Amino acid sequence: MEYLLKYLLLFCLFFSSLLAQSELSLKTIKFSGELKPNIKKRVSIKTIESLGIKSFEVLDPYTKIKTKYSGVNLKTFANFFANENTKSISFNALDGYSVNITKKEWEKFHILLATRINGELVGYDKKGPLRIVYPKYKKANENFAKNLPKWIWMIKSIEFK
Repeated sequence: MEYLLKYLLLFCLFFSSLLAQSELSLKTIKFSGELKPNIKKRVSIKTIESLGIKSFEVLDPYTKIKTKYSGVNLKTFANFFANENTKSISFNALDGYSVNITKKEWEKFHILLATRINGELVGYDKKGPLRIVYPKYKKANENFAKNLPKWIWMIKSIEFK
């Protein structure tokens, strides 16, 4: 009986790992605009994360809770997907909210395209699957007021302009 429980536990762990990988592959974001050649119009979260995940503990300015955000540096993301003519990237949320970030901004500020919160992939029910986060913001910094409205969540599409 003990062996049966061990095998059942191993099976459950293996299955949950496969399910998580499957969920990662199924979540896609619509891309449009000034893309490099051969970039698909729908890109999976798994593909985005393959560029290298960074993690930061951030005091979320909206929830006032210290949260661990993980994802890809926006500069790295832009360098991989955007063609050389791209001057800005527009992030469009499920609710119609849109944010435009210029090349000058992603080269000047540390901006995170977050795919995970506290280590977990997030769905639309938890303001996912992608978010823009400024992990090194400081409330006293003059750029704080300028960048705060650019914290966007529930990103469903990205346009390279």
